[in-house]
Amino acid sequence: MKRLFSVLFLVPAVLLAGTVTRVLNFDQAELHFSEYQGYDVIELARGFVIPDPGKPAIPELTVTFVVPARSNVTGITVIPVQTVEVPGTFNLCPSQPARPLSAEEKPAFVQPDPEVYASDNLYPANLHRDFTTGTASGFRLVAVNIFPLQYRPGQARLFLHTRLRISISYEANALHCQMLTTQQVETAEAGLRSLVVNPCDLDKFAPLSAETDQAEIEYLVITGDRLAPEFEPFLAYKTGRGLRTDMRTVEWINRNYPGRDLQEKIRNLIIDYYEHRGLSYVLLAGDNPVVPSRKIRVWVNNTRGDIPTDLYYGDLDYSWDSNHNNLFGEMSDSVDLYADVTVGRASVDNATEVLTFISKVRTYEENPATDYIKRALFPSGWLWRAKGYHGKFVNDSIANLTPSGWTDIKMENPSGCLVVADSFDNGFAIFDPSGHGNENGVYDESGTSIYTSGVASRQTNDRRFTIMTSLACTPGNFEAEDCIAEHAHNCPTGGCIGVMMNSRYGWGTPPLMGPSERLCIRFYDYFLNRNEYLLGSCHDQSREAYAGFAQSNSLWRWCMTEFNLLGDPTLDI
Repeated sequence: MKRLFSVLFLVPAVLLAGTVTRVLNFDQAELHFSEYQGYDVIELARGFVIPDPGKPAIPELTVTFVVPARSNVTGITVIPVQTVEVPGTFNLCPSQPARPLSAEEKPAFVQPDPEVYASDNLYPANLHRDFTTGTASGFRLVAVNIFPLQYRPGQARLFLHTRLRISISYEANALHCQMLTTQQVETAEAGLRSLVVNPCDLDKFAPLSAETDQAEIEYLVITGDRLAPEFEPFLAYKTGRGLRTDMRTVEWINRNYPGRDLQEKIRNLIIDYYEHRGLSYVLLAGDNPVVPSRKIRVWVNNTRGDIPTDLYYGDLDYSWDSNHNNLFGEMSDSVDLYADVTVGRASVDNATEVLTFISKVRTYEENPATDYIKRALFPSGWLWRAKGYHGKFVNDSIANLTPSGWTDIKMENPSGCLVVADSFDNGFAIFDPSGHGNENGVYDESGTSIYTSGVASRQTNDRRFTIMTSLACTPGNFEAEDCIAEHAHNCPTGGCIGVMMNSRYGWGTPPLMGPSERLCIRFYDYFLNRNEYLLGSCHDQSREAYAGFAQSNSLWRWCMTEFNLLGDPTLDI
């Protein structure tokens, strides 16, 4: 196997210490207050609450820094520069346990921890949790979870740090870094600009680059022998749009690459192309029986998840099974959850579905209708009525992100999926059905359908293809015999151009929004407001906003890894 570079530098590097510092600003306008069972509920824009039942529900925020590519992070400091007391007195709601959105039993309310709530000490005591590190296409990233708010429970006083100084200390030249092509570095740098808080340092801290001695391949299509001829027009089309493409079949990969199973062999091929051919994008061109996903093992409380995730093919660091027990992605395994290549899946089974996929991509990029691109459809139902918790909450948050001039259509408690499907056919750029779910659809708490496979496969919004997300449980389980996500994506007369839905349970943390809701919201933040122009990049960067915490928190790892993309990762949006 040829190496990527003709010259390998073996000269020892000098370890140099350095620091990256940023001051972050927060405003009281970013706070939102509501009431629940006599308690105050506080939310922070872009923040979230990690469940610690009985403790005050204080929102935190993940901030991501880039540091020099080969650096080892040695420490962080978070110092308040300016602090104000939020006017009023507050009896903050105690945090409640996370629970699957499909759980039917009424959850018992966890009362406040009496010791914490009687204390005059600041809660939390520290302004940050520990940091985590990872690598995305050679760029070294540091994620820090910070607390802009602190609370004195015994005095009912709340404080907002309106300015926080965060410093990251590191030793440069301490780690090995894979050298990449100039194109790979530029592609990764463009994607990371909306993720890191110090984008001006990206160019300075970029990994070294050089050119490969093999033909560069930016976009790799992986499919089966049976479908390979059907995808040839897709490769020709993407080549015509300036991407250097290649295709490999799983049968060929199985014969030519090492690995304990087909999934590991596919991943080893991707690693080879990434390290030696300049790879940035991968299309898994087939349903799960054609190109199998990797199942990972995650436990949240006493709930076990064997989660199909395509992120295994995107995050190429480590083996995902560092303890060699053939259970991948466990919390004890080394996984950094930052994508090195951007992955999407065309979950197709036959030539007709391949033709539909190609036709929809070409229409969306070359000849779409123009009368729907500023329209959003938000149907929703009750999640837990006993807790006053409705699917409209996540949809309201997404609607708050749509720019001026957009039309947001909200359908709360629709009478059934037919009325939603009828509206859908009018054409909407984005669509978020919010409720409970299964492989066949999304429903409210009483079982009334909001959106189902039966209508998703018959939509007639041709040339007005939609991007769909949902917090619901299992509508994205492409292991099943065609879940609703697949029906919507493969609809020949309309439907969706991109779908992000959960392959296993979604999780909520009522009365506050949980990870499954936050992932939907963050995707639209990147899609609408962060100057991201490729579908796969929006998907990657929005998940990676939480990647640091998902390294150590099983709830976030579950939700982040199950939120797969059905769609062309290079789709120009």
